[in-house]
Amino acid sequence: MIRSALLTSVVVLSSVAIAPKTMAQTTPPPQSNLPQSVDVPFSGQVTGVCNVGEITPGTLMPNASLNPIMLSSGGVPTGTSASNGMPGKVVVTCNSSASIAISKPVQTGGPVFNPVKSDATVRTPSGLVAGAGSTTPLRLSPNPNPIPLEVGMMVDKGSPLTPGNYNYKVTLTIAP
Repeated sequence: MIRSALLTSVVVLSSVAIAPKTMAQTTPPPQSNLPQSVDVPFSGQVTGVCNVGEITPGTLMPNASLNPIMLSSGGVPTGTSASNGMPGKVVVTCNSSASIAISKPVQTGGPVFNPVKSDATVRTPSGLVAGAGSTTPLRLSPNPNPIPLEVGMMVDKGSPLTPGNYNYKVTLTIAP
């Protein structure tokens, strides 16, 4: 009998000792009535960007009225009489410095021939010029205002051109 009373006492005492711990764990901590502040961090990176705006195509004209052997848009030194063609124009806006490279003209239409000489140039409003195949690209400074670039090209057949409509393209590569 003593044994069963002792066992009952141990069971009752252990359940009383465990119950307050269980109750204490489920009770939420007291809340503060004071305002609390927390900082939320943000970060971001702005990279150099150049946007190309308006593009105005150029026009090609023969550089001589008799036996024309060369087409030019003007804006490119040809070493012969000036052309009545018009350079193309490209407007660029950059938020950082940028380099500009220009390709040689590529024929996209008209009577096909292999030119003995061809060239293309890009010119800034300040007079800086880069030619096709130049090992030193043209550098632009960051400018929040649009920068108009003038693009010229010429092709020289070396013999009289066949009558027809000639089409070319010149590629500008602008890298911030």
